[in-house]
Order: sequence, then structure tokens, then C-alpha cells
Amino acid sequence: MSAPFDPVGVIEIARRRDVARETAHAWKRNGKFPEPQYDSVNGYPAWEWAEIDARFEGTIPGDVAVCNPVGTQEIAVLLGVAERTVHTWKSARKILPEPEYESVNGFSAWEFATIVEWAIETGRGDRLPAEFRPNE
Repeated sequence: MSAPFDPVGVIEIARRRDVARETAHAWKRNGKFPEPQYDSVNGYPAWEWAEIDARFEGTIPGDVAVCNPVGTQEIAVLLGVAERTVHTWKSARKILPEPEYESVNGFSAWEFATIVEWAIETGRGDRLPAEFRPNE
């Protein structure tokens, strides 16, 4: 028996995964979805729900591994520095990784997990809250 025909677009994926539409659009932009199986369903790309559901099986909405964008304000709070320091790291010193999201509410953003890894790799891990520091 073949799988049922159940094409879904980004908005329906967001609804079924119980996440904001913006989150599902970010997943699409950042390659979390496979290539669409259908070029156009009502004018938009679509995927078989079974494939999307299997890809996200075992994750929960907001799971850091799935999608948890943070901007300069959140990075500053996370690392206990001024927001201008984060801007300096990004613009003047260019030591932050490239943003993974071009625009979240009009500003660059990174995956939370990327920033935690970057902080550890660059010797800033001691600034992280204890629950995010590597086991010593």
C-alpha cells in the first residue's frame, strides 16, 4: 500500500508542527527541508507530509536543534556583555560566525546552538550559563 497523497506547504507544516510561520519559513531558508516534491501546489512548493514529519520526528517545537534564532540582544544577555560588544564582534572585528538568518524582525540572527559552539571554541565558554558549558 502506498503512502497517502498529503502535500503540505510551509504554512501547513508550521500548523502541524505547532510552530510560528516564521519558524517554518526559516527552516525552509536554512535547508531544514528536503527539495520540494511538488513544484507548485496552489502556486507554492509543497512536500509530502510523511517525509517532513519523519525528518522532524523526535523533535519538539522550539527544540534548539530545530530552530532557535537569537539576535545581538540575546547573545549579549547569554554571554553577559554589552550589546555594543556583540555588534563589534559582528561588524568591526568580524569574529562572529556569519548570521544564519538574514532577517528576523529586520535583524541578522544566528542559531542558538551555533552561538554556544562559537563561544566555547573561541574561549568565551566560561561566560555561558552553567547549563550550556561543556562538562569539565
